[in-house]
Amino acid sequence: MTILEGKIIDKETGKPIEGATVNFLDGKDIQETDSDGFFSVSHVPNHLTHPEVLITKKGYKPFRLELDRSGDYRIYKVKTETKYIKLDERFYYSPLDSGSYSDVMDIEKWSTEFCDGDTLKFYLAKDDEKTEIIKLKSIIRKNWARMNGYENK
Repeated sequence: MTILEGKIIDKETGKPIEGATVNFLDGKDIQETDSDGFFSVSHVPNHLTHPEVLITKKGYKPFRLELDRSGDYRIYKVKTETKYIKLDERFYYSPLDSGSYSDVMDIEKWSTEFCDGDTLKFYLAKDDEKTEIIKLKSIIRKNWARMNGYENK
């Protein structure tokens, strides 16, 4: 039997998330986090050698984790995938260069941050495409300015 225990935390605020659902995708043990964000789920081995856990909470990006037991070690594989977003209007990297622009952006589809220590901690990111695109545009503009010598102007 595999037991997974941990804590679910809001990536932005650092506060625990109550009521997040945690379950092994092929199992029957579905749990919700308590008021401190803690959970414990179990998995009875079957034909799957690498069971997967899915963590969900409305308003947050889901988190998917594959467990792999190799000898005395537990290996965690985090699911990642980008989401293709078509922008409503062209995004210009700099107002000084009309030739550098984009019509699309890729954002992370899943929450991907966790910490393995005394307690497994999973950090769920808010699922807010508009805010994420604004932050990404700011990062792109700063990087463009730095690479083109405009960062102090």
